[in-house]
Amino acid sequence: MKLYQIIYHDDESLKDELSKIAAQRDAIPDSTAFFNICSCSTDFSMLTHAASIIEDIFPGAPYIGASTYNNIVNAENVPESMTICCWLFEDTRSYVHVGQLPLAETNEQGINAGSIITKEVNGLSYVRAVQLFTTLELSSMTELCDQLGALNPSIHLAGGAAFFPVINKPDARVISSAGTCADKSIVYAALCGPRLHVTSLFISGWKPLGRELQVTKSEGNIVHEFDGKPAFEAYRHYLHAENDESFANTIRAFPLAFQQDGVSITREPIFCTPEGSLVLTSDISNARTMRIAYGDPDAILRDAREAATIIRRFKPEGILAVSCASRHVFWGDQIAQETRPFQEVAPTYGMYSASEFIRTGSSVYQNNVSLVILALREGKAADHIPYANQVGNDQIHMGSTPTLRLATFIQAVTDELEEANRKLDIMARMDTLTGLYNRGEIERRIEVAVGGQPAVGGFSPLDSGETSLIMLDIDNFKAINDTYGHKAGDTVLQHLGGTLRRFSRTYPLEGVAGRWGGEEFMVLLGNCNADAAARVAESIRQHFAGIEEPGMETQTVSLGVTQVRRGESA
Repeated sequence: MKLYQIIYHDDESLKDELSKIAAQRDAIPDSTAFFNICSCSTDFSMLTHAASIIEDIFPGAPYIGASTYNNIVNAENVPESMTICCWLFEDTRSYVHVGQLPLAETNEQGINAGSIITKEVNGLSYVRAVQLFTTLELSSMTELCDQLGALNPSIHLAGGAAFFPVINKPDARVISSAGTCADKSIVYAALCGPRLHVTSLFISGWKPLGRELQVTKSEGNIVHEFDGKPAFEAYRHYLHAENDESFANTIRAFPLAFQQDGVSITREPIFCTPEGSLVLTSDISNARTMRIAYGDPDAILRDAREAATIIRRFKPEGILAVSCASRHVFWGDQIAQETRPFQEVAPTYGMYSASEFIRTGSSVYQNNVSLVILALREGKAADHIPYANQVGNDQIHMGSTPTLRLATFIQAVTDELEEANRKLDIMARMDTLTGLYNRGEIERRIEVAVGGQPAVGGFSPLDSGETSLIMLDIDNFKAINDTYGHKAGDTVLQHLGGTLRRFSRTYPLEGVAGRWGGEEFMVLLGNCNADAAARVAESIRQHFAGIEEPGMETQTVSLGVTQVRRGESA
């Protein structure tokens, strides 16, 4: 097998390059030439134009193609281009079967496109892999993926969604020798042959960051709410995104990540409704937990190099790379860093798509921000001399926009974690029923005040020797519970907690209050002698005795006051 790659410049040069390939094909009797056509021009007639030139020089040759974000030739990014790849299968028994279907097409039994493809491909002989390109609608691709999962488990699958420039207005195209250049369609090519060998894998490098977001309301492929709030608010909070025409481009490279059947799946919202619902390309169930993810440059390159090492052992003769447009946005003009390791293994051709199809076992997933690798070889690995094309090591360099958004993301996460830690710290020190300090915290503060030890948690020792303590106890509290019930008892405790918080806040010097036991409380007053503390205690007593609760008698407290004497222990 041989792989030829062409960048379109003009008709004459394309015809010249194709004629050279035709000469190579003619030298190998009964060989099969199969073409991929990729165009990142919004003038979709370019796909048809290129196909007509191929048909003139290779009558009847199978081909499939799609509109793309950018293209890959010899592992290098080729922006704003149209590229043509020719897979020349030299074994006489190798063949390619091409098909094209409207996405909504059904037959008389009501079977739709995915089932039709599966039935057709499974009926072919020696099928090793399927290349597949589809236009991406705003509706879910889940059903299509579920049906493609019924392909024979030995068949590898690689492909993606045709790219469209305006995210929420799909205007993509696919083309094939079995049909025409069309939207709302799917094209596929079954690569077959008894001596054809295929392997595939996919890599990500995107890591979930921040807290988990639970889907609390969803409908098919539309996520309405995370944690009871409009789903869009997660992107507004973490990335300062706005729900406007730039939304999809703003959040590129920040997909939603989750685990499904042990596989890490990433999905990018392709549209945000005015109400703040996120439209994805596959179904998301209620109660699923997701997290916003961001690419780790080191992890991406490490995964790419490890994947290339695995592919090298396979000794391929050609590699197809289907990468996501969002990875291109992430890397900018450094995008070829992740594909060059494969060029060291075999000639590498590919495209940047709107999303990718990955297969693990019997499951097919529509994914985002992934890099799918399909490696092909005719004959035994032992018969091939390893390909060697050293392209050098890359220095990691990031564009400014993703880095700035990452900084915003990390700052938002940091602020949120700090706020969460602050709340946890407060919870660890507070009595939840009364809103006062708990026993451990008020006891620690008394130890600090009496012993003059360094403070922990922002509470300083009281410098003045005039430090006083009020201890109080609700009178006949057991009778309150027995007579009115424990809920009424809790209400009484809350009333006293409110009273102590009020006097602690309004005390002109330093005061803190805490719950010592069931119905026992402490008030620690700094810069306050025993006489002043007694006056505070009397005010507390009078205020609490004046609280009226419907259906209950008024309650009272007994209080004791003491002043710290030098040398006393707590």
